[in-house]
Amino acid sequence: MLALLLAGCALIGEGEALGWNSYKLRVRSGAGWNHGGRRSSSTLLGFTSPRVPATAAAPAAAAVATHGATSNDNEGEGQGRSMHTNEGVPPPPMNPEDVARFPLPGTASPIQLAFSPDDNILSYLHAEGGQLTRQLWGVDVNTMAKKQLVMPPNDGDTEENLSLEEKLRRERQRLHATGVTSFFWSSRGSANIRIMVPLQGNVYVQDGIDSSTLRIVYDKAAPDNGGVGAVDPQMSPDGRLVAFVKDGEIFVASVDPPAFSSTSPGASSSPAATPEAGTALPPPVQLTFGGRSRGVTHGLADFVAQEEMDRYRGFWWSLDSSSIAFTEVDERHIPSFRIMHQGKDTVGEGAQEDHHYPFAGKDNPKVRLAVVEVDAEAIQSGQANTSEENFRPTWMDIGGTANGGGTPPSGQPTEGQTSSEPASSNDNGGMGAAKAGAGIEGEIYLARVNWLQDGSLCAQVQNRAQTELRLLRLDPRSGAPTTLVVEKSKVWVNLHHLLRSLPAPALQQPRQEGGSSGVVGASDMDVSSPSSSSSPAAPDGSFSFIWASERSGFMHLYLYQYVPGADKAVEIRQITSGEWVVEFVVGVDQANDVVYVMGTYDSPCERHLYAVPLNNPEGGPGGSAKPVRLTEAPCMHNVIMDHRLRRFVDVYSSPEQPAKMVLYALSTTGNPYDPPTPVQELHSALDDRVLALRPKLPPPEVISFETRDREANLFAAVYRPDVNVHGPGPYPTIVAVYGGPHVQWVSRSWGCTVDMRAQRLRDLGFLVLKCDNRGSFRRGLAFEAWVKWRMGGVEITDQEDCVHWAVKKGLADPARVGIYGWSYGGYATAMCLCKAPNTFRVGVSGAPVTAWDGYDTHYTERYMGTPMENPKGYTESSVLTHASKLEGKLMLVHGLMDENVHFRHTARLINALIAARKPYDLLIFPDERHSPRKLQDRVYMEQRISDYFVQHLVKDPPPQASHL
Repeated sequence: MLALLLAGCALIGEGEALGWNSYKLRVRSGAGWNHGGRRSSSTLLGFTSPRVPATAAAPAAAAVATHGATSNDNEGEGQGRSMHTNEGVPPPPMNPEDVARFPLPGTASPIQLAFSPDDNILSYLHAEGGQLTRQLWGVDVNTMAKKQLVMPPNDGDTEENLSLEEKLRRERQRLHATGVTSFFWSSRGSANIRIMVPLQGNVYVQDGIDSSTLRIVYDKAAPDNGGVGAVDPQMSPDGRLVAFVKDGEIFVASVDPPAFSSTSPGASSSPAATPEAGTALPPPVQLTFGGRSRGVTHGLADFVAQEEMDRYRGFWWSLDSSSIAFTEVDERHIPSFRIMHQGKDTVGEGAQEDHHYPFAGKDNPKVRLAVVEVDAEAIQSGQANTSEENFRPTWMDIGGTANGGGTPPSGQPTEGQTSSEPASSNDNGGMGAAKAGAGIEGEIYLARVNWLQDGSLCAQVQNRAQTELRLLRLDPRSGAPTTLVVEKSKVWVNLHHLLRSLPAPALQQPRQEGGSSGVVGASDMDVSSPSSSSSPAAPDGSFSFIWASERSGFMHLYLYQYVPGADKAVEIRQITSGEWVVEFVVGVDQANDVVYVMGTYDSPCERHLYAVPLNNPEGGPGGSAKPVRLTEAPCMHNVIMDHRLRRFVDVYSSPEQPAKMVLYALSTTGNPYDPPTPVQELHSALDDRVLALRPKLPPPEVISFETRDREANLFAAVYRPDVNVHGPGPYPTIVAVYGGPHVQWVSRSWGCTVDMRAQRLRDLGFLVLKCDNRGSFRRGLAFEAWVKWRMGGVEITDQEDCVHWAVKKGLADPARVGIYGWSYGGYATAMCLCKAPNTFRVGVSGAPVTAWDGYDTHYTERYMGTPMENPKGYTESSVLTHASKLEGKLMLVHGLMDENVHFRHTARLINALIAARKPYDLLIFPDERHSPRKLQDRVYMEQRISDYFVQHLVKDPPPQASHL
């Protein structure tokens, strides 16, 4: 349920996590450099490294801002009426369109920031003019000139022509914008600096920032391609090839025609070196075989990997572009779950879809990992000889069975309080040793895959219970594993993206002139190793890496080193410590012995950039290892650094201030702990819609209170009605709830302020409360572990305590309290109504999980175990068990095409309510999935929600409260 982060989760950024949109929008942008500071609108807080695709992964989701709406949803949300108001004239009441319209006001900032390989261009996606169709832009960080980098012939402003696979990938990533939604630079150090842009199933590549060199390297409309789009295209690090998935198999296409090769004698290595216009490219070459004939897929991440593990890829280029690691996913043994398109005018194949859904306690997909070589010269020359007969991948021993094991086609068997363990000597085994090698028996999850600096492959695997995580080093030639680190927990082991492979062994720290060696950027796994010697010298082939663990109770960084031939990696030191959480590693500077991290050292309601010593625990200012804060404003920051760690871009917002994007220069004095220097404000999301609605968007007050059992202090956001309009209170009160793990709602960010549903309800005279109960994110493992094996318990009492706090303060009327939420929040809403009927009288439950045996394996079993292990917990945590206790008013909201939380959940609850003779109200959307995307559906939903609360909680509703 990684993606159940909806409706105002400030941690993951303001925007797409707050709502849903998929409109047909149009934007026309000039191609020339723009030296002005003109305001524009786009999306917020999504960050990628140059070769990592856009994801809603934890914590980098996004949204855009616009205003006005046309009456025809298919034509998108246009510029509409002027939003300026006359001075002294109060703005009109907020309406459902204000809540439903996306992007949200003040969330218009560029997303997916990435520096070009030479660090001269800051690239990003941005929807100019407040639209939702994104384009790729760049700023020259030397001159501050701005330019649209790529201008593909098709704006890609609709989802209509996407395949079901592509649409479902967008669902998993919570991607709702159109246009250019991802891009990739060739790797730092490659001969040709190139940009790849996937669009509408086609793949475009251009050389550098010269848009005249743009060419299509895969055209789904070509006769041989049959209209089938490229899924998850990835450019090779050297920029010569593009790999993608089509019909469940991996294909590789040349970026250059046969006569042009960047490695051939006489070929230019300049970024401007470009094949002549009109020169035909060789056809794509199929790299993997046998999947479709056996009903399996190669190169695609399965549903659970995407939805719950934040792993959206199913194949990975090696750093030298000579190989591809890929997954094989077999779901044939999982029964199909059919979803009917009940709102369609037709029936049959086009009005239904089947999903192999892994329910809690049931079968998981079988996932294997292999490596296949890529002959770039043969592919570029059109002479590649690939076929099913000579398809001979090397299967990796990642251990386990079912979800990770299996038998290769050759018939050979595969191998395979919080604590951390080094791998024991008997964990280092070869193929066929069931208890050796990867070391995990039983079912496993393949959670992460990376290539390391020494050319080996790295995989992170979990046992099915998710109480053990192993970091494996895999020999790509033999598949043999070495277990580098083992993490074990009596609670669970949270996955992360904090592994960093260093360019030099930690015990030899070369310091070179120029400061560029020994530097690792935000997700650089491919930085060239330094060439100078140092003392003491580590054995040849040694490598170091940064690892993250919650073994202390909080996510912190540890420095490890591996020496060839060893049966484990050795921990050198703990880099960070204390009761705070490290969330991102944005840069590693071995030359200056410093790591740049993002975390919560100052407050769990803020995020800042810090510098900490890497190798020397006394290397910080004053001989201290204490983190040094480099960002100033007390709010939520997101930072990306250039490859040489000379500059960084900070996108930040506060409850009082919409997002800003500012370029900074790191210290030039040689002291990485000195304050950075602001260079240029590149963007402000303070747009006309914010100015017009500002009187209706007062920042909520962030408070803390102690729980009834005195075990925790919780943070809450309080949205108070205007006392001049609605009096001093007490007020009818509504709780906005999510309540589940891995989500934080209350933070010092603009996302809290621009929660439009909460603000509209406040405008109508309701007191609105948002509380991060125990079990939520960014407070450490013990705080999160309160929900282990007992969901629907402490979340309910904590939300009650928040209401009791407001009652004691004279703000809330205890007889008129409502609650709403979506996904886990829908579950929490229903549980609050059933388990605390004396507190909560009215609720709107959107797309709720009502019985945990009906949700997926990885999410549910992490917190609840399996239904066989924890039958009492599953029974007690089910809304169905408590349905007979419902006393208040309940409206259920669900999309009939929801492939994540199936409508079956709502149907089962309805059956329980009928059996208990309890009334309920139902709002369904026949053509929507997990949350409404169409503007007309969202507007209708918002009006129904507000009407429901007004009807049941307000004694004398104001005339503007209802529009239906």
